[in-house]
Formats: sequence, structure tokens, C-alpha cells
Amino acid sequence: MKKAIRFVWGFLLALLTLDAYADIQRWVDERGVVHYGDKIPPEYSGRGSIQLNGQGVRVKEKNRALTDTEQHEQSQLANQQKEASRAKEEQLRRDRSLMDTYYNIEEIYRARDRTLESIDNAISVTEVRLNEIAKQKIALDEALQKNVAQPQFIKMSAERDSLATEVKHLNEILIKRKAEREQTDLRYKAEIQRYKEISDAKLHKPSSNIPNAAPVTKPLPMLPARGKESN
Repeated sequence: MKKAIRFVWGFLLALLTLDAYADIQRWVDERGVVHYGDKIPPEYSGRGSIQLNGQGVRVKEKNRALTDTEQHEQSQLANQQKEASRAKEEQLRRDRSLMDTYYNIEEIYRARDRTLESIDNAISVTEVRLNEIAKQKIALDEALQKNVAQPQFIKMSAERDSLATEVKHLNEILIKRKAEREQTDLRYKAEIQRYKEISDAKLHKPSSNIPNAAPVTKPLPMLPARGKESN
């Protein structure tokens, strides 16, 4: 009998101990009043809550549901962070390509000069051709002002129209080549500036501390001749 009584008291004590350590829910209503209970009312389920154990220690937290505006702002922030990360990776790729392409800054100047010289030559050829056509067109215009036979007039008019079409086409080419020259010059200026920035940073900091500077893997000065540069 005594054993049975001890068993019952032990069982009841165990239940009381479990109840003392049961989880408690904490939530705040629309007036800012804090509530505690074993269950959160359905109308407050989206406002966020904290789950406490029987000793009052926080064991779990549920954030409140975001409004549509907050979700939109959060999405925009995530997109901005993703774009910034993508831009940083692209800049790192360009920096590595730049440092691997040129051994020193003088090579960039030489490459720029060769490229601009090639574009300038193309522009000069186009301008010469334009001047030639302009002279031919002026001569035809003067000839058409005179009394010429009908068959010859028709032929000369067609030739003049053809020259006018060619002038228009060459002017379009000239505009594109001049724009190409300007963009090329700006691109090389940007590369020269960036090369200087990376090189200066390498002089003052270990390369491992410079995330945007790719390590230079080219051999040091004792190199075979690269060949003569064209003037």
C-alpha cells in the first residue's frame, strides 16, 4: 500500500514539474499591451510572437508578417544588393583582364596610339573620298545649268543623284568613325587610370588585401624583346 501511495505522489510530482517547464507564448496586441498564454489568438498570429520555456527563457521567435510596402522595399533592397555584388564581380574580372593584358602602363599608351592611328587613317581616307565626290558633283551641277541635249541631261542627272547618295553614305560612315575614335580614346583613358590605381595600391598594400587587384603573374623585367613598334 505504501508503495502504491509513493508511486501516485511521484507521478503527480512529475506532472507538476512538466507543467512548470511548459512553453509560454508572448505576444503584443494592437494597443501595445503584452500578453502571455499557452496559445496565441488567431487574430494576433500575424503580429509576431516569442516562445518562452517554463523558466522564462526565449526559445523561439516569430517575426510579424510584412506589409505589402515592406515586402516591396525588402525586394528592392535585395535586388540592389545583388546588382552591387554583380558589379563588383564584373569589376574584378575587368581588373584581372587589364593586369594580365599589359605588362606596364607604357604598353597601354602604345596600344592606344596604334588603335587611334588606325581609326584616324580610316577617317582621312573617307574625307579624301568625300572631297573628290564633292568636286565631281559641283562639276555636274555646273554642266547641268548649261543647255545640254536631253539624253545627256538624263545621264548626267542620274550620275549626280548617284554621287549625292554616296556622299550621304560616306558622311554616315564618317560620323560613326569619329564617334568610335572618341569612345576608344575614353576607354583607354579609363584603362590607364585604373591601371595606375591598381599599381599604386600594390605598392602600398599586400596584394591579398586588394580585392580588385588581380595578382600579376608575368615575369619581371628580363624579357625577350617584344619587337619594334611601328611609328
